[in-house]
This record gives sequence, structure tokens and C-alpha cells, in this order.
Amino acid sequence: MQAADGHTFALPMARYEALDWAGPFLAKIDSETRAEALSAFLPAFQDRYLQVLRSPQTEFDLRIGEADDVLLELQREGFALRAMDERHRSRIRELVVPMAREMEARLDTLAKIKFSDGQIVLDFVAHQPIYAAVEDALRETGALTAFSAYAGRPVGLLRLAVQVNTARETLKKYGEIDAQGLPELKTSYFHVDSNDWPNVKALIYVSDVELDQGPFRYVPGSHRIMGAFEAVVRRTNDKLRQRPHLFLALPPELGQHANFGDYINEMTPGAETLIQAERAVCDGASDLVMFDNNGVHRGGMVRQGHRYMLQCQFWHESKLADLRRKELAKAGAASA
Repeated sequence: MQAADGHTFALPMARYEALDWAGPFLAKIDSETRAEALSAFLPAFQDRYLQVLRSPQTEFDLRIGEADDVLLELQREGFALRAMDERHRSRIRELVVPMAREMEARLDTLAKIKFSDGQIVLDFVAHQPIYAAVEDALRETGALTAFSAYAGRPVGLLRLAVQVNTARETLKKYGEIDAQGLPELKTSYFHVDSNDWPNVKALIYVSDVELDQGPFRYVPGSHRIMGAFEAVVRRTNDKLRQRPHLFLALPPELGQHANFGDYINEMTPGAETLIQAERAVCDGASDLVMFDNNGVHRGGMVRQGHRYMLQCQFWHESKLADLRRKELAKAGAASA
């Protein structure tokens, strides 16, 4: 898909005039609205583009010896799936499952459910045993070694979040889920993540997850198809969160979003290719999912039961020790 400035867009481009909700906003757009939208977008885009150019880049033919099996899958497919050993698996579930059950019980009481209702970011100080257990598992499986090589710089575990998805919550959000695990709008929730570096994340299933429990889904190879221009356009809009009339006032090549699936459908050029190529990342035994978040992915579309999961985010290993010291000092001062 070719944008007006010559940049090729690899992911489907939304056509907002075809969306019912957009009509009233589009009708009110004038030259002043367009100027206001661009004045907010362009500086943010420029700053982000410079950050991307200065960030380490993935070397797709790099070999390191240790953890090369994981690294090769990340390079080739964009994701890798592994089973933690029983010691790590049991310890993580022991610590996380009670919290997830409480979250599920709370979700069942809510008439309207937001994404944030099903996710809790874990404070490092209050949940040090969980952080320690996860770090041990990531080292044991080779994930940290592979991630550091893939990201072009040593990374460590920055933040953990518990996420709970249920059949009731899924029905409210996406409608009925079919036998293939897909929602009524087949493109719904297709997205790439909004962060630029590091381009690696991990998920840990802390409940048994098969197709009916809304596994992580990924389009193999999609981590290598977006150019820097398109990635920065989509992520700039994701972070700016301009009001609808301003977002819609952007030129089409600048008005694309990282969370693009709800703005298109299966008839949009390029969408059917993503739907057909997408894979559900579960095998009934593995519980650690590692992936490049430049790739198209989604998950949590539960048909039966629930999915309990830990999300793992990473950052510069060299900066984490200082961050942890500050977090511990702050917690100590607060309790004094």
C-alpha cells in the first residue's frame, strides 16, 4: 500500500469514511482542524523518529551460541514458545494464581469492563518474590540471553503485570468467538505495540491455555514487514491519543494507528492475508511466549473458562539496578 509521500505501508490502511462512528466527526473537519491536528502530530512524530534512528537495531543473522534456538525463532518467525521446568512453573503459579482468581471474581461483578479492569501492574517492592521467580525462569530458558542479542543491547526484566481474561469479558468486548478462536469482527484487536525499544516482550501463561482459552496469536514474519516510517506513524498516534475529530483530520498516510484492527475489516486490502497467516501460540504444554512486538498480534479472546497470564516488559539491564534502588528507598521512606 503506497502512501502519498512514496512510503509503502505494509499493514492494512484504515478508510475511516467507511466507519459509521466516524461520519459526524469527518463532516466537521475544516482547514483549521487539519492544521491543529498536524501541529500536534508532526513534532511528536519527529521526536519519535529520531529516537528510533538512535536505537539499537536487530541483526537478523546474528548467532551467539547460547540460546541460539530461541534467537533463531525470534528472527525467523517473530515469536518462540517454550515450556518452563516444573520448579519455575509451580512457583510462579503458586504466587500469581490466587491474585488472578481475585481479579476474575471482581470482573464477574462488573457490568461494563475496561481493559484496565483485567490487568494489575505488580510493584517490584511489594512483589519481589514474583519478580525473582520470573527472572530465574527467563534465565533458565535462555530468554534473557536471546532477548539481549535480539534487542542489540543487554536487557533485564523491568515490569510485570497480571492479566485476566474470561469468557464473559470476551463476549462483552468482542461478541461470540468461533471455533477457530476468532471474534465476530475477524480483524478485531489486531495491533503492534506502541513502544520502539526494546522490541521484545514475554508472556507467561499461569493457567492452562489452549485454543478456547484465548491464547496469544501472532502473524509469523510480520515483525519484519513494517518500515520505520510506518511504525513511527502508527505509534505516534497511539501515544498522542488525539480527540477523534483531530485524529481523523490527519492525511490518510499519517492517520494510521498501532491498534489498527478495529478500524478495518476482512474486506480491507491486506487484512485477509493477516487473518489466514495468523497462528494461535499454544501447544498444551508450553507456557512461556517470547515475541517481537513489531509483529501483528492479539490475544485474550476466551471462548470457555479463563486465561491467567503474566506480561513481562524489559529495559536496559545497566539501568535497572539504579531503578530498583530508588524503588526500594522510596518504599522504605514511605513506611518510616
